[in-house]
Amino acid sequence: MTRPLSARHPPEDSRRGGRRSALRWNLTQPYVGGRPEASSSLHTTPSDFARFLCTILAPLKLPTHPDRRWVADLLTPQVQLTSAIAWGLGWGLEDTGSGTAFWHWGDNPGYKSMALAEPATGTGIVLMTNGDGGLGVCDHLIRTIIGGEHPALEWLAEAFYNVPTLAEIQEGTNESP
Repeated sequence: MTRPLSARHPPEDSRRGGRRSALRWNLTQPYVGGRPEASSSLHTTPSDFARFLCTILAPLKLPTHPDRRWVADLLTPQVQLTSAIAWGLGWGLEDTGSGTAFWHWGDNPGYKSMALAEPATGTGIVLMTNGDGGLGVCDHLIRTIIGGEHPALEWLAEAFYNVPTLAEIQEGTNESP
C-alpha cells in the first residue's frame, strides 16, 4: 500500500478546468451526460451492480456452469498495462499477489464508483459515491473490507489523478494542488 487514493489531496482537474474538492458532495443533482455512450451513461444501483458481479462470479465457482467459458473470456487479459494490471473484455484485471481480481470504476462529475471482485474467494464490493473525492473513499473501504494489495487503486491514482501522496506533501517533495 504505497500510494492509496485516500492519502491524496484533490488534484487540479484539467478535464473540467477547475479544482476538485474531496469534500464537495452533490446530493441533489443526478449526473446526466450529453448523449448515451458506453463510458458514462450506465445508470444503476449498488444492489443491482452487486447482483451483476455475482452473475460473473457464479460460473467461476461451478466447473459445469454453462456460462463458464464466456465469463473466462471476459476475464482473460487482452491488453497488459503493467506487470500487475491488464484489461480484459470490459473489466480491469489485477494481480493481487494472492490471485486475480477484476474491477471497474466510474468517473463522472460529482460521482465516483468502484466495483471489485476476487474470484478465488468469491468476494466482491460495489461502492458508489456522490462526490468528486469518492475514489479516495472507495480506496479506503476496499483496503479495509477486502484487504490485501490492489494495484488497480495505485494505477488509477497515478494514471488518472496524478496527485501527491500525503507523505510527499508532508516531506515537501511535491507541491499540493
